[in-house]
Amino acid sequence: MKTLFERIIQLVVVLFFCVQPLQAQTLPEVAFKSSSSGHYETYSPTVPISVVLSEVSTETVYVAYAVTGGTATNGVDYLLSSGELMFSPGETTKDITIYLVHDLFGEIDETVIISLGNPINATLGYPSTHTYTIANDDWNSFGFLQSGSSGPESESTVSITVGYFRLINIGDVSVNYQVIGGTATGGGVDYILDSGTLEFELGQSMKDIEITIVDDSITEENETIIVKLVDGEPNSIGLMSTFTYTILNDDDDEAPIISEYYPEPNSIQVPRDTYIKLNITDNLSGVDANTVQIYVDGITVYNGSLADSNGVYNSFLGTCRLAGTETDYTFIFLLLDWFDYEQEVDVVVHAKDKYGNTMPKDSFSFHTVMRSFGNNLKVNTGSDSFDQDHPAAVTDLSGNIWIVWDHTKSSSDTDIHIGKLTVGENSFETSTVVCDDAGIQNYPVIAVDSDNNLYVAWQGQSTTGGNWDIYVSKSTDGTTWSTPAVVNFNDSSNNYSQNLPAIAIDHDTTDTIYITCQDNRDGNQDIWFSSSTNGTTWTPKRITTNTKDQTGPVIAINLNHDVYIGWTDARNASTDFYGATSYNSWANQGWVSTSSDQSNVAIATDPITGLLHEFWVDNANGYYDIFYRMQGTSSTGVSVTDEVGVGKNLPAAGVALIDGLAMPFVAWRDWRNVQSNSDTDIYYAEKTLSGFGTNILINDDIGTSSQSNPAVNVGISGSPYIVWADQRNGNKDIYYCGVTSFGDPFSMQYIPYGYSTILKTSEDVEITVSPGAIPTGFSYNDISVSKLLNPPTLPEGGCGVCYDFRPSGLTFNQSVTIVIPHDAEDCPNYNYYQVYWYNTETDTWSKDGISDVEHHILTDSIHTITFRTTHFTSFIVGLGDASSGGGDSGGGSSSGDASSDSGGGGCAMSTSSQSPEEIFGYFLPYVVYVMILLTISWKYKRKRLNNGN
Repeated sequence: MKTLFERIIQLVVVLFFCVQPLQAQTLPEVAFKSSSSGHYETYSPTVPISVVLSEVSTETVYVAYAVTGGTATNGVDYLLSSGELMFSPGETTKDITIYLVHDLFGEIDETVIISLGNPINATLGYPSTHTYTIANDDWNSFGFLQSGSSGPESESTVSITVGYFRLINIGDVSVNYQVIGGTATGGGVDYILDSGTLEFELGQSMKDIEITIVDDSITEENETIIVKLVDGEPNSIGLMSTFTYTILNDDDDEAPIISEYYPEPNSIQVPRDTYIKLNITDNLSGVDANTVQIYVDGITVYNGSLADSNGVYNSFLGTCRLAGTETDYTFIFLLLDWFDYEQEVDVVVHAKDKYGNTMPKDSFSFHTVMRSFGNNLKVNTGSDSFDQDHPAAVTDLSGNIWIVWDHTKSSSDTDIHIGKLTVGENSFETSTVVCDDAGIQNYPVIAVDSDNNLYVAWQGQSTTGGNWDIYVSKSTDGTTWSTPAVVNFNDSSNNYSQNLPAIAIDHDTTDTIYITCQDNRDGNQDIWFSSSTNGTTWTPKRITTNTKDQTGPVIAINLNHDVYIGWTDARNASTDFYGATSYNSWANQGWVSTSSDQSNVAIATDPITGLLHEFWVDNANGYYDIFYRMQGTSSTGVSVTDEVGVGKNLPAAGVALIDGLAMPFVAWRDWRNVQSNSDTDIYYAEKTLSGFGTNILINDDIGTSSQSNPAVNVGISGSPYIVWADQRNGNKDIYYCGVTSFGDPFSMQYIPYGYSTILKTSEDVEITVSPGAIPTGFSYNDISVSKLLNPPTLPEGGCGVCYDFRPSGLTFNQSVTIVIPHDAEDCPNYNYYQVYWYNTETDTWSKDGISDVEHHILTDSIHTITFRTTHFTSFIVGLGDASSGGGDSGGGSSSGDASSDSGGGGCAMSTSSQSPEEIFGYFLPYVVYVMILLTISWKYKRKRLNNGN
C-alpha cells in the first residue's frame, strides 16, 4: 500500500504532465461572430458572414472555411467555394461572402452550413459553424420590407410598409398585425396604433400601417414600438415578421457631457506611461459615436467617423478604443511612446448626441512627472580622510560606467584613481590607480574608443614645482594602465604650462584622439589641441593667438566627424563664449558675445542632428546664472534655472535620448540653499519639448556639506547620470547618481488556467488575472512589465528588487496576484517581507492597497515574493522587521479579509456555494503555481550554471 508521501508525489507528477500544455503561449480564438443569420432570397446579391478573433494577434492568423451542410444547393441557390481567411497582425474581423441566386420558384426556406477549420496561429472558438437561412420570397407570404426605422417625435404620422410576396396570383388576401412590445406607451400617450388588418387587393404588393405619434414637451429618452404580423390567411408570414420603430425625442436640448476623467484635470506628477480615459454620457437621445473627436496636444487620437466597426481608432500617437453603450461611452487612449517629462498634456473633446445637440468644446490638461534620480552612490572605496576631487565620467561600449578623479595624498602628492560601475550592478567596484607618480596629478578626463579601450588624460606637475604637462594613459580593462606619456604641444623642454585638459575621440576609421588644453607660453593663456591615432604620437595645433586670456577649453565631436572646441575668451571688454571648428579651419568665432560676462562654458553634440548644445555661466540678470542656446541660433541664450537671484556655476552638459528624442541636459553647482544650510548643491535641468523644466536637486544628503565640480554622461540606454565631489563625510568623496529609468518591456506569454490567466514575462515575473478583473476598454495586450533602473530613494529596508507594471494607474475591478522571483542574496536573512509601490505625486513609497505578501524559498539561491494589488505602478520588495508581525497592510503572510476584495487583497472561497467546476478553477491555479515555481527554480539553476556560478 502506498504511503501518503508516495501518493502526493504521484499526484504532483500527474498534474505536472497534465499542466505542461498550459506553458505554451495562449493563442487567440477564431470563430464566427454569430451562429446563424438569414434574409430573403432577394435581400442582396451578396451576404457577408463575419469571422472574428477573440483578441488582437501579433502574428498573421489563417483559418480555412467550407460548406459542410444545409438544404440549399450550391450553384443553384447560392455560390460559395471553400477558401481561407487571413488576419494580418492587428486585424480582428474578416468576412466570408455568400452570393445568393434569385429564382422564381416557390420553395421552402433553405439553409447553408459553413464550418471553420485548420487554424494557424489561433485556435477554434465557438461558434465554429454558421447556419445561413435563405428565406424564400417567391411564396405567397407577408413581411416587412425592413426590420425597423426611426424618426423624431414631431413627425405626426409614420408609415411602415408591409410587402406581399407572391408567385401565384390568388386574388384578395389579408394579414393581421398587432403591437407586441416596446418602451413607448400607446393609447395616445406616446402614440396611437391599435391592432388591425391589412387588405391586399388583386395586384397590390405593398400596404402601409399608419402610426400616429404624439408630440409632447416632455424631455425623455428615445422610445420604441414593436409591431408584429400575425394570422396571414390563406398565406404565410415570412421571415421579416416584426418591425421596431424608434421615436427620437426631439425635446432633448441637453448636450452630452464628460462625466469622468483620468488623469484628473490639473493633475501633476502623472506617470509618463499613463493612459487617458474619459466617459461621454447622454441619457436622452444618446451620444452619436460618429461625431466624437478627441485631440491630445492638437493631434487627433479619435475620430468616430473613421473608427473601425469595433470603435477602434489608430493614430501615429497611439490607439483609442470605444466601449460601453451610447448613453455612457468610455474612451481609452494608450500612447505608443511615453509622454515627455514635465509635459503639459492638453486633451480636447468634441461630441454631439443623436438629436444633434453639440457638447461645448471640453478640454482639460495634466502635467507629467519631472525627472527623478536614484540613490547617491559613493564611488571611491575606502574610508581615508584624503580629498577626492574633479571627477570625469564615460560609459564604455558594454554599458559599464567609469569614473576618474584626483586623489590627494598630501599637499604635494595627488594621484589619479578610477572606479567602475558594472552594467546592471548597484555599487562600484574597488577603486584602482591610474597614475601614482610622485608630484601632483589632477583634473583628469576620460574617453573610450571604438575598440572599448579607455584613455585618461590629466595635468601633472613635478615634485620640484615645475611647469605643468598633459599626460595620457591607456587601458584595455580599466585595471592595467600604460606608462603615462606626455602629450606634445610643441613644448618638449617643458618651458611652459599646459592645464585643464579636455578629451574626445572621433570614432572614425582611425579612432582619432583629441586633447585640448590652455597654454601660457606667450604670457597669457591660449588654446591648443593635439591629435593622435595611437595615443603615443601626437600632432599639436594652436587655436588662439589673441594676447588676452583664453581659458577653460571644452571639446565635442559630431556625427560628421566635425570637432568643436569652445572656451572662455577675454579679448573683449567682457568675457565671452568663443569657439572654433575643424570644418571652418579653426577660425575663432564669438559664439555668444554680449555686454555681460560669459564663462564656464560646456558643450555637447546632438547624437541625432549633430548640432551643438551650448551652456555657460552668464551674469546678464545681475547674478551668475546658467544659460543655454542651440548652435546656429542668433539667440543670446535663455536661463535654464528656476531660482532667481542666487549664484550658479560649473555647468556640465550632455544629451539624453528619451524615446528617440535627443534632450540636452545640464548639471551645475548651486547656491540656493546656502542661506538655510551653508552648503552648495548639485542641481539638474533638461530641455523638454516645452523648454527647460523644474530644477532637480541631485545630492540626497541632509546637512551643511558642500557639493561641487559636477560631471555628466549618459548610460548605454541613453539616460543621464551625474558625478561630483561631495563633503558629506568630512573630506571630499566622489558620488554618483543615475536617473530613474525603465528597461525594455519583457516579452510576455499568456497561460490560461481555471477561470483566470497568468501573464508570465521572460524574467518569470507573473501576474494572475481573474475573469472580469481587467476594466472596460483594456486587454491583456496592454499590460507590460520592465525593470525599474536607479529607483528613487528606497524606503527603509528596500532591497532593490524593483519592477514597473504598466500602464501606470490601471485599476483592476478585482485584485490581481503578482509573483516576483529574486536571488536570495538580494534579500538576505529575513523571514518577513514587505512590498511598496511608488507614488509619483508625493515622491514616496507606500504599502496601501497591497496585501497577502508571502515569501517563498524555491532553492537556497532562488526566492519569490507574491502579493495582491488592485493597481499598476512601480513595485519594490523591502525587508521588514520581524517584530512587527503580519498586522501591517503591506507585509507578513496574512490572507486578508476573507469576505471582501477591498484594499487590493482578500480571498473568498466557499465550497458550499460553488460548483465543482468553480472549485476546480480555484484549486488549479495553486497546482499550476507550484509547477511554475519548479520551472523558475530550474531556469535559474540553468542560468547560474551557464554563467559559471
